[in-house]
Amino acid sequence: MVNLMVYKRRKTDAVMRLLNLLGNETRLRILKLLANEPMYVSEIVKTLDVGQQAVIRHLQELESMGLITSYKVESEHGPERKYYQIGRSLRIEITITPEDVRVRTNEISERSINKTSFEEITNRITEMVDVLDRVEKIQDFHTLKEAQMSILRRDLERSLSLLRFLEVKINNILKRLQSKKEKVKNK
Repeated sequence: MVNLMVYKRRKTDAVMRLLNLLGNETRLRILKLLANEPMYVSEIVKTLDVGQQAVIRHLQELESMGLITSYKVESEHGPERKYYQIGRSLRIEITITPEDVRVRTNEISERSINKTSFEEITNRITEMVDVLDRVEKIQDFHTLKEAQMSILRRDLERSLSLLRFLEVKINNILKRLQSKKEKVKNK
């Protein structure tokens, strides 16, 4: 029992550190930049118009939590450059109800994303639309029991979260396809 409590406390501490880390606007802006492409410090500084030391500190904090990774590339114009990129795909779900507050994190492997077929994505979107249709058809919210409302809210939150996740993934795939298309055109 004690080991389980220690594990839960460590997990809670890690989640709190992650939420604290993501609570900083500059770090979120850095993550958004790196979600598009790997960048080196000078590119990030110029794009964000933030001091170099501050960017380096934020990058170190993001890297220490495993959200980003770095690699070095030799440069023809001087010393090698250290590039930063998103280190792992992570989904964070926060549920706040009158009864409970829960934070869940799930690591999303690239393998599982790549294995997801278009048909599976379409099925998931259809399921989410069905859930949204159910919510729209409810005429009198005041007559529903609180438990029913909680279930519907949870379904809707999950559906919206999944929709946002799928939108990001589909946009990333489209960007990659466009990039490959442009590379093929240029050759």
